[in-house]
Amino acid sequence: MTLMRRVFSTLQASDEAELEALCAEISSQHHSGESPDSPSRPCCTFTYITMTGEEVELCQGGRSLIVSWDNKDMYARAVRSLRLRELQNVECMTAVRSGLGAIIPLQLLTMLIPLEMELRTCGLPYINLEFLKAHTMYQVGLMETDQHIEFFWSALEMFTQEELCKFIKFACNQERIPFTCPCKDGGPDTAHVPPYPMKIAPPDGAAGQPDSRYIRVETCMFMVKLPQYSSLDVMLEKLRYAIHYREDPLSG
Repeated sequence: MTLMRRVFSTLQASDEAELEALCAEISSQHHSGESPDSPSRPCCTFTYITMTGEEVELCQGGRSLIVSWDNKDMYARAVRSLRLRELQNVECMTAVRSGLGAIIPLQLLTMLIPLEMELRTCGLPYINLEFLKAHTMYQVGLMETDQHIEFFWSALEMFTQEELCKFIKFACNQERIPFTCPCKDGGPDTAHVPPYPMKIAPPDGAAGQPDSRYIRVETCMFMVKLPQYSSLDVMLEKLRYAIHYREDPLSG
């Protein structure tokens, strides 16, 4: 990598990020124990792997043209030109626009800045526990005042933001969740934005002592199947086990 950075040192500093990628690509073709002048080392030629995975020639006869000190600038310019053409590809951008339009009305793209669009489509990068609690349903006879439910919320209140994000990933397999919902904007209580509402239900079956059981989830329904743990300490232990050491959230 040091050698390749020296090779490209004559190009403009504004190209640094792109050249880092080029250096990584070219360096990956070198055997770590070989001298750059070794006749047996793999050579980088005037070819490049496109975004579609196709190897293309950067110029006529590029597969037989080896990148050298003398033509390094031409190689870098050719790769840059190719990448810019890829990003300006009408067919690719039309596909991206079509996919985006299936999720978001395209008219909104002219009304919102990128950060606003990110927040409205992906949610906040942190978990608002009060909002989550307000958008939780209790099923099969459970109530918010049940002791183990109180233990559950008390445990989450003791979590760091990193742990809360891991809990959300465990419970609904999403990295982030929305921070708005129609039911808070004057709409009916049933008008929730997916994945809301979170659901808390009893565990399947009745075998075994509650403290010996583990938390199970159904991610597609944002449902947490919560045993009636006997204390806050047990609840904390089981929740942390679930979010840090899970292999299969459906394994119970």
